[in-house]
This record gives sequence, C-alpha cells and structure tokens, in this order.
Amino acid sequence: MTILVTGASGLIGSHLCKKLAEDGVDVIALTHETENLVLKSIPQSDIELAACDIRAYSNLSSVFRYYRPETVFHLAAHLPCTTNPDFIKVNVIGTSNLLDICYRTGVKNFIYASSMSVYSTPPMQLPVDEDHPTRPADNYGRTKLVGELLCECYSKVMKTVAIRFSGVFGVGNFRVVYQFMRAALSGKAIQVDGDGSQSSDFIHVEDAVRGAILALEKGKSGEVYNIGSGQETSILELANMVAGLVGPHRKIKPSGKLANRPFRFAADIDKARRELGYMPDSLIEGLRKYQNDYTRTSKTN
Repeated sequence: MTILVTGASGLIGSHLCKKLAEDGVDVIALTHETENLVLKSIPQSDIELAACDIRAYSNLSSVFRYYRPETVFHLAAHLPCTTNPDFIKVNVIGTSNLLDICYRTGVKNFIYASSMSVYSTPPMQLPVDEDHPTRPADNYGRTKLVGELLCECYSKVMKTVAIRFSGVFGVGNFRVVYQFMRAALSGKAIQVDGDGSQSSDFIHVEDAVRGAILALEKGKSGEVYNIGSGQETSILELANMVAGLVGPHRKIKPSGKLANRPFRFAADIDKARRELGYMPDSLIEGLRKYQNDYTRTSKTN
C-alpha cells in the first residue's frame, strides 16, 4: 500500500510518517518545503519526500498521478500560531483540492485531521462528545469544520474519516508541555497563567498517530471521532505532573498573565474506544515519553 501524508513536516505528520515506514508501508511525505521535515531521524530510504503547495491544484494533481497513493492522511493546515496564516486558501481550498484529486485518481481512503477547536468555547457540557455543538470561536476552527463538511460530501464515493484531535504534545511542539518541561529541566520555576484552573485534554503524539491509523483501519466513512486522552487536566495539575517527573523541589508560580483559554475542556473518546479500539496511554506515561525524547533531542542538538 502507498500512503501519502500531507503536512509531513508537522508534529503529527512526521511521527505518522515514521510509524508507517516502520510498519513497511510505502510513504510519500508531502510538505511545502522538504528541507523543513521535522523528524530528521526518518531514514531517507524509508520514505519519499515530495514538495508541493496544496493550494496549487495542477501541481498537486501531478504529484498524485505520479505516485498513485491508495490512502491519504491529510494533516497539512495553517494553525493559529502560523505567521500570516492563509486559513481559507490552505485549510479550505487546499482540502477541497485534495479531495477532488483523490476522487479523480481513485484514492480509496482519506483521513482528515480536524481539531477540538471546532467545538463551541466554552463547551456547553463536559466531556465533549462528537455530537456537541460545533461553533468555532476563530477562523482556524471554522475552516477545520468546513474541511469536515467537505469530507462528508465525498464520503459516498471514497472512505473519508475525520479525526478531532485534542491538545497533542511531543518533540517539535512548543506549547504548554514544552514550556513546562523546559523550565523544570533547566531548574527554573514553572510559570502558570491565570489561576491554573483552566483545563484541557492532553495527548502524546504517539497516541495521536495510533488513533489516526485506527481511523484508517476501522473508521466508518463519513464519521467523526474524538482522539484525545479522555482525561481532563488542569494547567496547575499539568505543572505538578511535570515537576514531579523532573524531580523534587521544582517551583511552580503564577506568571501574572491571563490564560488564553480560560475555560475547561475534556474530550469524550467513548466512540473511538468502541468503534476503533482506541486506548491511549495515561497522561503521566505520555509525559514520561516526552521527557525522555526531549532530553535525548537536547543532547544531540
């Protein structure tokens, strides 16, 4: 089987490419610029790197007609942290281009990476299941939701499955887990925004990859699945977990800043458990893996 992964230079995409290659799959890693591949540990012989802008229909079509993939994992997107993001052209038109080309070239499976950002904020109830109202608060969430609807349009002519990822962390991501781990390992105080009561659902990238592969293997066309930890964790709890892993006497203090997401969130993953057989590791285990990867990567850089 030949599998094409868009957004292969990103956190989930790079780890997904590595896992698929380890499993003996022929992997086409599609990136905007191949030299920006995050996971440089992937042997060049195990994957094929291809550079293409998903906004360029003609160029993208040529890539598909050359490689003839049977399956596509679509993870390419402009994120809220992207400099000068082009949400409409990348997240909407790019996804539309991919779906149309997949249909025309006979792709059998299309797995779409969506986000917890499609839900209303703050959530109306916890935990948040797939039937929770989708009222995104920003253009990133709105365009990811449009991508889901586009996938549904094609769900009768090829298998399309949407995955709503929770807060994914791993080496290559520079959000809160990275900030806490970096501070703790350098002997500095872990700084917590707000009062620390705001919460989220944190998931190690290996669990995200596992969920994506299970969506391919067992997901139903036209369906949406939450892929998270299924565990609500406050920011203060997360800080304490990181401090406990790194060692005693690590200090935690208020940063003096307001929280940028001052509400609670937790994903209901019962549907993924039931239909996909998805069973994530505990958050503490994920943090332990991250600590080991972070330490190893820091020593090699």
